[in-house]
Amino acid sequence: MYLQSLQELLRVWYHESQRVFADRLVNDEDRSWFSSLLTEKMLTDFGASYQDVVTSDPLLYADFMAGGGPDERHYVEVTDHDKVRGYHLFLIYIIIVLVVFSLFFTYYFLFTVYISALVANKDIYNNRTVCLCHEREAPRL
Repeated sequence: MYLQSLQELLRVWYHESQRVFADRLVNDEDRSWFSSLLTEKMLTDFGASYQDVVTSDPLLYADFMAGGGPDERHYVEVTDHDKVRGYHLFLIYIIIVLVVFSLFFTYYFLFTVYISALVANKDIYNNRTVCLCHEREAPRL
């Protein structure tokens, strides 16, 4: 990531400050105070107004939006918020598919264990061998 201007540097600083500090604040009053503090610091210390620095709301940066391999990823400003939503919806879809498959295979495993126990004439709840044809306990050998 190469910064070309003071506004770009302040934009990254604002984004990181929001993610590191403001995301951990628990109420709107504190978040509003923190946003005012950042706005004031931009103006007093750097002479840049909030409107010049923050070009979108929310201001987001990510390394997965530029594409490319792991060595080619750059931390860039996200200007297309719909693309981020699509990425998150895709991740949610993958998680749901994985959960459904894991539940399916868990129930399949439990079903096969239960059927195997029935075939082997085992009472899996009481851990004893039973004779299914007479519904009585099988003689022990």
